[in-house]
Amino acid sequence: MSIYPRLPKDLSELDSILRSDKFKHLTLTKEGDGYLYAGCCGSARTHSRCLIFQSPKMKEIMATATEIFADATWDGRPACPASSQVFSITTVMNHQVSTTKRVSMLL
Repeated sequence: MSIYPRLPKDLSELDSILRSDKFKHLTLTKEGDGYLYAGCCGSARTHSRCLIFQSPKMKEIMATATEIFADATWDGRPACPASSQVFSITTVMNHQVSTTKRVSMLL
């Protein structure tokens, strides 16, 4: 039995993989205090599926940030599973840019 899943064909399949107990270890934070995979929203049927990646620490940083910045890219995204865009929310903390959320989107 492999500790890695086969490559998912779409974001819905990736959501199922990341939510399964069998592969939950794939999104465990380095500190072991939570998981990077926060869940999904939207619908594959309407081509609006979004997978959200945000650790508990990222959520805490975002909640206390006084400034946040958003950026989306159409080019720098995984080819598999198929996605249309990666949306990132960042902030500046201790003079360094810190990512607080990543969203892989199918639009």
